[in-house]
Amino acid sequence: MTRLYKCRPSIRALPLVALAALFCFGCQAMSGPARAERDAQATQRLARQHEIQQEVAASPDRRHGDQLAQAGKFDEAVAAYSDAISIAPKESELYLQRACANVRLNRFQDAELDFNTALSLNPKSTTAAVAEAEMYKYLAGRTSDANACGYCTLHATQLYTQLISSHPNDPTFYYARATGLYIFLTQTSGSSFLFHTDYSEVRADLDKVIQLDPKMASAYLLRAVAASNDANSPPTWSQLYSDTDEAIRLKPNWAEPYYVRGGVEYEQDNVDRHELAIADARTAASLDPSEPKYAQAITDWAQPRLSTAQKLIGGIVIGMVLLDGFSSHQSASDDAPMGALINEVPDDMPILMNQMIDEDEETQQKAETDYQNGVLEQN
Repeated sequence: MTRLYKCRPSIRALPLVALAALFCFGCQAMSGPARAERDAQATQRLARQHEIQQEVAASPDRRHGDQLAQAGKFDEAVAAYSDAISIAPKESELYLQRACANVRLNRFQDAELDFNTALSLNPKSTTAAVAEAEMYKYLAGRTSDANACGYCTLHATQLYTQLISSHPNDPTFYYARATGLYIFLTQTSGSSFLFHTDYSEVRADLDKVIQLDPKMASAYLLRAVAASNDANSPPTWSQLYSDTDEAIRLKPNWAEPYYVRGGVEYEQDNVDRHELAIADARTAASLDPSEPKYAQAITDWAQPRLSTAQKLIGGIVIGMVLLDGFSSHQSASDDAPMGALINEVPDDMPILMNQMIDEDEETQQKAETDYQNGVLEQN
């Protein structure tokens, strides 16, 4: 007689079955968010791969644009960069290079849009922020309209302040902000509808530069000239000598510090100092015979000096005497006149930025006229 056995689980096995079921339930409950995260990561990887493919596809147009820009064919360079952008619209460097080409064409509004797009695509792009700030400084130095100058200086200062916030120990950005403020002060009385500053802010930035990089000769020299213009807190003669002497010690073959120190010496009521001023002018002229202001200083400083009653108090005349040394703004090394150092830019600037500010007089006048008519408006 066959016995039928009912299949029933062992009582001891029940807890294990319950645990297994609970584990499976938990896995199912967690699989939704985990799967979503994995899917999102996969989507990001695919998107990045697609962007890389676009960048590779756009690279011939970009190289062509670079070659055209280097050859001075900026209209064609803009077209080449635009073709590259149509292929790789997420590549921030393409907008940056097109912006620089537009600057060369005085299309400042287009350049501003491209700089902003480059920064929106890559908010951490130091190069894009510096390039846009330098464009504003360039324009600020070439307009006689105080409000237009203030608009440009405000934007340049904001960009450099952001860079300083993220790079607090980089002296380059303090120096760049100081030179922008100095340009504004030399172009205006220090005030505009949008912006206001004074020489104390320039000096404060230069103090920071020297603290971070005690070997930057241009910082000492610009601090001396800025101090000589500071009516609110005029420097002592010893302070001016200290900065100019240190600039000479750091760069003994640089003509400009001798010229600036000569201006300091010429302003004093001391015949011996006047002889030293002429000697410094001669040294500057021998170091850089191509700079006419040095030879002119030899002649000027040999003439009878203004009486004390004719002088402004606090060394302000020094700044006025030396102001022509800051009138031309172009990228340069410490071997150039001081004016060339006002817009000194970091070595990693885009290739076009180093070419941007050598405009001929006709182009400069056109840029100034355009800017006065509408700050960043095009024709």
